[in-house]
Amino acid sequence: MAAAYVLVGCTSPAEQSPENTAALVKEGKVSSTGMEFDLDAAERRKLEQEAAKGNGESAYRLAQYWGLGGGESGLAVDPINEKNEEYWLQIAANAGHGAAKNQLAIVIGRRDCAKARQILTEVVQTSQDPDLRQNAQGWLDSDFLCAGMASAESGSAPKAQ
Repeated sequence: MAAAYVLVGCTSPAEQSPENTAALVKEGKVSSTGMEFDLDAAERRKLEQEAAKGNGESAYRLAQYWGLGGGESGLAVDPINEKNEEYWLQIAANAGHGAAKNQLAIVIGRRDCAKARQILTEVVQTSQDPDLRQNAQGWLDSDFLCAGMASAESGSAPKAQ
């Protein structure tokens, strides 16, 4: 089954009307990052319990909820969400979740460059996933990881996985 998505915010004003958007959501033809990574309270509790038992995938899913889904506030750029995203990324990374290690390094890069580079180097050296290794190496080769937004203006950063 092929899925068709409308990226709200990159569509024409007519396509963004509340009535049209509601109809597209009902038909399953529209999605957003927040919708894709949203969790209800029961799902979140279940994932938290699994993560507490060492399930890296559950912890990573919680990190996505807080970071990409906007957490409880619905805002990705919210200090509480950022703190929770990093918390769950750390738990997932400690459980050996490769993508979580990669994302954790990106999240902490501007604040702790040495630690971020150490994490990415480990991903490059130990990951069985060639795409993840390539992505981590791209971040290591880029001065964007540690330089932050100043470098983003002068060039493109590798895509986070």
